[in-house]
Amino acid sequence: MIEGIAFQTNILALSAVVEAASVQANIVNVAMNVMGIVRKSGVRISRISARPGA
Repeated sequence: MIEGIAFQTNILALSAVVEAASVQANIVNVAMNVMGIVRKSGVRISRISARPGA
């Protein structure tokens, strides 16, 4: 009985670790996408600012 509960607890803990790693990977992916958007926006702002009469 105790062994079964310990086993289930270990499985739940392992599942939580896997889920946390998945969430972290998604956060990193979102952050990289946001950084790319910011970089592109900066380039476009520079181009617009360089136009005559801007």
